[in-house]
Amino acid sequence: MSGSKYSTQLKRDTSADIIRITAFILVLILHFLDHTDYYNAGIDNIRVYLAVFARTISETSVSLFIMITGYLSITKWKDEATFDTKQLKKHYRKLINIYGVYTLCVLFKIAFYVFVQNTPYNLREIINEIFGFKDYTWYMSMYFGLFLMIPFLNLLWKNLPDDKSKRSLLIVLLLLTVIPSVFNSFSYLTPGALLNPAMTNRQDNLFPDWWQMIFPLTYYFLGGYIREKTEDRKYSAVQSMIHFSALSVLLIFCGTYNIWRSRPYAQIIGPWADWRGWQNLLLATLIFLFIRSINFNRLPDILRIIIGKISKLTFPAFIVSYAVDLYIYGIVNNRYEYFYEKFHLIIACVPIVFIISLLIAQIIDVIASLIELFFKRTTTKNQPEKT
Repeated sequence: MSGSKYSTQLKRDTSADIIRITAFILVLILHFLDHTDYYNAGIDNIRVYLAVFARTISETSVSLFIMITGYLSITKWKDEATFDTKQLKKHYRKLINIYGVYTLCVLFKIAFYVFVQNTPYNLREIINEIFGFKDYTWYMSMYFGLFLMIPFLNLLWKNLPDDKSKRSLLIVLLLLTVIPSVFNSFSYLTPGALLNPAMTNRQDNLFPDWWQMIFPLTYYFLGGYIREKTEDRKYSAVQSMIHFSALSVLLIFCGTYNIWRSRPYAQIIGPWADWRGWQNLLLATLIFLFIRSINFNRLPDILRIIIGKISKLTFPAFIVSYAVDLYIYGIVNNRYEYFYEKFHLIIACVPIVFIISLLIAQIIDVIASLIELFFKRTTTKNQPEKT
């Protein structure tokens, strides 16, 4: 590794890398539950109780990914109150590499379908896989849209005159996207449902919820706001422990609440417990603040570089993990029938999927780098010589 590249790696924000890796691990936990029939398991034994807590915290994964995007992107063009067309083009050109890596990941999934699952694919189906944003790639359809909006979101943020204005924007976004989950989580018209909510899956609206789908904007700006408030702040070990303690208490409360909402039936995933829910907001924020409060600069340089590399690979690893999940959980489900028989395997399955997905992502990253190098050299050769 060259000295300049080594220096660049060490300049990475290690806490941001760890947040991204944490979000990826939480995604894998959530997908373990998806693939092992958790949502049909009645909450009537200790393993399912523990699974409720696992599901409660793993739901924060998407929010953490969006928050870290806001955290890292909100300071771009920080010295500019406006931006020109060149800046916009430079930003959008990054989409070429991102979409290129995404396409390679989808092609890997198709290869898995063809050679492992013996599923034939024609050209139309391949195109549909790439542009249809199926299975886990739904996230990319959201992310690409957010990426297109980042210059304009940042321009809005930078032109807010003071901290009070920024807090006001966040409050409005919370009112639109999260607060409805507080009021729209019960069936007020079903007798007895307030004290025993598990008796019905129905929830009645008391608060407008039309704008809830713009929740990525809430988490983007929340990540940016945390950046501004914590970037130069140094935390003590006591403050880190306070964040961890608050997170632990909140997780116990939310998990217990979710058990109460559903027991003895399978967990009900209502407004309070999805991406736009109040649980997700509070848990994701505390996870983010807890990791940010830890001083990772004391870690050995080589470990920080490895963490940075893993963080970079989480994007392709997330996409290809779908194929890995199908293979691993196909084996699990063939051997065990009921969820409570499978849950203990989470401690083995999640690390296995994590490692295999990262290895495949590394191969894809090398291929993408070689393709990029080829096009750069081709472009350079085709440029007229200067006289």
